[in-house]
Amino acid sequence: MFPASYGDSFLVSLGNKIKTHILIDGGLKATYNCFLKTKLEEISRLGEKISLLIVTHIDRDHIEGILELVHDNNKSEDPKIIPIDEIWFNSYRHLQFSKEKAKEINFEEKEILKDIITRGRGYLRKNETNPNRPISAKQGSTLASLIYKGGYNWNNSFHGQAVSVNNNKNVNITPEIKIHILSPNTEKLNKLARLWVRELNRKKYNFTLSDNEIFDDAFEFFMLEQAVTNIEANKEVSSRNRKEILDIKNLANESMQGDLSITNGSSISIIIEYKDKQLLFLGDAHPDIITTNIQEKIREGLSPFFELIKISHHGSKKNTSKDLLELIDAPIYLISTDGKKHNHPDLTALARIVNRENGPIRNLYFNYPTEGSTYMNNEIIKSDLNFNVFISSGVQSTIIEV
Repeated sequence: MFPASYGDSFLVSLGNKIKTHILIDGGLKATYNCFLKTKLEEISRLGEKISLLIVTHIDRDHIEGILELVHDNNKSEDPKIIPIDEIWFNSYRHLQFSKEKAKEINFEEKEILKDIITRGRGYLRKNETNPNRPISAKQGSTLASLIYKGGYNWNNSFHGQAVSVNNNKNVNITPEIKIHILSPNTEKLNKLARLWVRELNRKKYNFTLSDNEIFDDAFEFFMLEQAVTNIEANKEVSSRNRKEILDIKNLANESMQGDLSITNGSSISIIIEYKDKQLLFLGDAHPDIITTNIQEKIREGLSPFFELIKISHHGSKKNTSKDLLELIDAPIYLISTDGKKHNHPDLTALARIVNRENGPIRNLYFNYPTEGSTYMNNEIIKSDLNFNVFISSGVQSTIIEV
């Protein structure tokens, strides 16, 4: 679990001598430059590769480090930073639209798309630590365009279509490694498509759609802009901002208000099954689809007990429901955030995880000190509810063996 500021970046390494590596998200630019790049170069020197790179959804705190990686990989002919067998990432061309696509769009429509791209770049610049610095080639490109340029295998396990439960529920990476897809589904992706079409039609009635690559670029910049502008609206209440600190048991029983973010709803969520072990990575996914699809997996014979669970959306109380936690459990929970953008992790989500009568000793791993992690690291609370807290410094990666 890399230090990724308020984002996500995980490297899953499976096996003993020659490892199979799965990279899930890349955090922000600094995540790649300070941590991820060095680790990937180390893996590459061992003659190993990334078998699968998963970008869970288009959000700056998940995608920006991957932009850096793929850009560097494309410009480094020999050697690359690291070989990548396949990339899972849902872009514009993986969405389904009700209207038929045309071969060409007119000049006005092209100009509108160019304006969306320019505006998206502006939003990224405004949110830079040094907004006056010119946008680099990496920032000026989208992940879609960099994947095209690098000629990567893109969603090949889904025949070039969207990574979706409805397109393929299970993918074998090796004979010993199976990935179960939990999210998104067609319904969640259709909401993303409708959001995009509404934006285009707001600018020009009955906007023409095509497979021109400019649509991928405009869509990606629009989604990144959406994520930036929605940060303030989605801030949650931290322990510091509460008028009074309720006890953990009361927090665990707070009523649930689900995550309504269309972008988070499109997040890729998976179970990695390796030999007799199962790892659950929830991205920023909504709890309703995860609950439904894990129930189906249980009916098919999959165990609801995991070696490790990466909590959805950095510990947001809107993404970790009591219904979901009644189904699943693990001795290890990962919470990835420095809390700077959304006040995550939320104490209510953490309370729901630990306030359960049965199950193993639950070990909560935080990659940064935050208000939530500090509050939970209380000997009386830990003893009463039978859990442990491990807090990393935020300046080194958190390594966990299972």
